[in-house]
Amino acid sequence: MATVVAEREQRTLKRLFLTPLSGLSYFLGIFLAHSCIGLGQSLLVYGAASLWGARFHGSVLLGIVIVILSILAYVGVGFILGTQLARRTEDVNALVAAFGVPLLILGGAFVPAFLFPKVLLDLARFNPIYHMNEALLQVSADGRSLTEIGYHFWFLVWFTLAMVIAGWLSYRRMLRVERRL
Repeated sequence: MATVVAEREQRTLKRLFLTPLSGLSYFLGIFLAHSCIGLGQSLLVYGAASLWGARFHGSVLLGIVIVILSILAYVGVGFILGTQLARRTEDVNALVAAFGVPLLILGGAFVPAFLFPKVLLDLARFNPIYHMNEALLQVSADGRSLTEIGYHFWFLVWFTLAMVIAGWLSYRRMLRVERRL
């Protein structure tokens, strides 16, 4: 989100219109860059955890797929929020505080979701972070398979698909607006 907003604010996008770079190339470039950052962060977390004796009990491939889906989903969300709601780089922090922090709390990032009262657990079922946490936790700690985490996995797949498509459409709309300015 911050990348898109900063480039729009600094008029970098206007300069990109003068180059042969296509909109798809830019969009995929941002996706790839942030995916690499997310994978690097995941490697750091798992590296530090393994130094302290933690072990990954499930399918490493399934864990990687869950992490990649999570990254792609939130890059898509970043494109949506960055192109539709944020006008300045200062707006990014407000959007993260308004959307991100409640989703993290309700998703079980700070307190395990099983401790939530039923009403919060019912709300969490609509939260993609809840499904990301539950899927990865069940695979890595409990060694569960794809069929056992199917509900969380397929929610994450559909959410990711929807966010990537919506992010692309939001980006295309922003390009049309920026070209007119």
